[in-house]
Amino acid sequence: SSGINAEYGQPCDVKRLESKITDLKNKCQEKEKKKNDKLVELEKTKEALLAFDEGARELADWLEEMIGTLRGQDPPSPSTDELKEQLQQHNQFTDDIQEEGEEQFKQLLKRAHSLKADMLNNDKLLNDKVAELQRKYDTLLADTVERQEALESAMLDAQNVKDTMDYILPWLVEAETDWLNMGKPAADSASVSVQSDKHKADNQQLLSHAHLIDSLRTQPTDSLAEDEVELLEEILARWDRCCELSEERKEVLEVATDHLYQLDKAAAELSNFINHMETDIMDNNAVPLNDMSVVEAMIGKHKAIQDAILTKSSDIDLINSLGENYKLMTDPGQAELLEEKLGALNKKWEWLLELGGLL
Repeated sequence: SSGINAEYGQPCDVKRLESKITDLKNKCQEKEKKKNDKLVELEKTKEALLAFDEGARELADWLEEMIGTLRGQDPPSPSTDELKEQLQQHNQFTDDIQEEGEEQFKQLLKRAHSLKADMLNNDKLLNDKVAELQRKYDTLLADTVERQEALESAMLDAQNVKDTMDYILPWLVEAETDWLNMGKPAADSASVSVQSDKHKADNQQLLSHAHLIDSLRTQPTDSLAEDEVELLEEILARWDRCCELSEERKEVLEVATDHLYQLDKAAAELSNFINHMETDIMDNNAVPLNDMSVVEAMIGKHKAIQDAILTKSSDIDLINSLGENYKLMTDPGQAELLEEKLGALNKKWEWLLELGGLL
């Protein structure tokens, strides 16, 4: 049917007009939906930021408390027995702050990592806050090393070699056992970052004993009993083994960090590309087909979208290859988590192929 344009007296196509009105309503509804989705997304980001700030405050307060506790410890005792007790207490204190620090940084980095996906190029404040807390934690660890060295220097000054060896051997046995039982790298960057920080702290604590070991290494064996010579040989062998294990751990974590960086970067770029292409396809499909020139333009754009999608096929292959390689580097449980992450991305990719008419 047709009607008359009241202002100009020209006939108009009512169905065509109704179609345009319907298309306009659909576009308005789609814009409203996108706006609401964006509001929900922003609200989630706000909640995540508040959780990150709370975690950062808790970590900062804990660091201040531990720094105060360390500074309040008594100076090295002139008594050998009391000095051995001080060393044992300090070793336990060091273990405790490493364990608690590792857990708190792990939680904070996970919150920061999830926020970075939302904030993309606007994550400098997160990075700065984490870096500031990391510097405080590194200072705390450096202070524990300084305390360790002061206590061990006092023990060396006492010139009681047997007591010194009795003190250091149990620590080396425990350290070697810990190195041997270190788990494989995790399957996400935040956790591997925590593992790397823990290794840095462990290695720092190991090297804090270097002065004591060097002193024992130069100890004249003719002044020692036979069982003491055997004890010294065991100590030096375990020290060398701990140093080897520490270096091996460092190399493993460096490879894992680099591998995950490549994987995460490629996955993030592909995920953003998929979102962009999905929007382009939906917008192109919403174009009213009211004349042949519009149809031809729509077909041309759709073909360009398909070509763009096909150029990214090698990216999904690269991501899957990186993922398969990394699964061999991590524990089975962690490999399953990585498999879930890759599976979600592959489903998203297949959905794009189907949406673009490429399946």
